[in-house]
Amino acid sequence: MRRMGILVMGVVASLAVSGGVASAQYPPEGPIVAVSEASVQPGGSIDVEGEGWMPESTVSLTLFSEPRPLDTAGVDSEGAFATTVVIPADVEVGPHVLQISGTDPEGDPMTVDVSLAVLAVASAEAEGGIGPGVVIGLIALFAALIVIGAVVVAGKRRSSTPATGSG
Repeated sequence: MRRMGILVMGVVASLAVSGGVASAQYPPEGPIVAVSEASVQPGGSIDVEGEGWMPESTVSLTLFSEPRPLDTAGVDSEGAFATTVVIPADVEVGPHVLQISGTDPEGDPMTVDVSLAVLAVASAEAEGGIGPGVVIGLIALFAALIVIGAVVVAGKRRSSTPATGSG
């Protein structure tokens, strides 16, 4: 047990000396934002939540590379908001920034940028995956194998049953 304590103290000391532990202020200064997904397909939606904004204000959500206003959301009395934004179907595939603009609790303008990847819409068959036709075929094959197996088992049971004779 004493060895474990020494080992833990040694690891903590070495991390502290080497700078291996990142430190950040908690709670973070200013507003924060979280998204439900870091990537989305064109036409898809993501949930966006934030806190630390001026109570009873409004935030604007804009998608960049090319500025595209997506939504506005009301901030509640505790400085939080939650909304769902739909990524336009004609947005280019690639890296983008979702920018949330509003007012911080001190009344100053504030923006928070969130990285967002817009992914190409891909079908499973185009990627060499299993499409619906293959799945239906596999289900039919599996059902046929079950029926054949049942027939074989029933046939073996009949042939192994001793015959009773009358005579």
